[in-house]
Amino acid sequence: MMAVFNSILKSVTERTREIGMLRSIGFRRKEIVLLFALEACYLAALAGLVGTVLSAALSLGLTSLGIKYNIGIISQDIPLRIALVPGEYALAALLLAAVSFVAGILPALKAARLAIPEALASN
Repeated sequence: MMAVFNSILKSVTERTREIGMLRSIGFRRKEIVLLFALEACYLAALAGLVGTVLSAALSLGLTSLGIKYNIGIISQDIPLRIALVPGEYALAALLLAAVSFVAGILPALKAARLAIPEALASN
């Protein structure tokens, strides 16, 4: 979660000039903050969906290979099975989307509060 938070935070912070430009053409502060927060949320939701699909495919693929391992105590080999837990996948995706939403709000709020010339001149 911290990696997602830091990535979104840095991404929005680097776009202060864009926020200044949006303000100069008439966007209100609330609209800018909502725009950046929703963008971060959509990116996180898309990443969660792609991650869930890839995780499920990898889990099913590895389980279907019939890999067996020996744990040392039992004389029989035990088949490797990776369980699919859709509820956990959905919870992780929702949690990361919420974290991204918050991470998108904070720097956008800060940048939207700047005076327009100050936001346009920032690096």
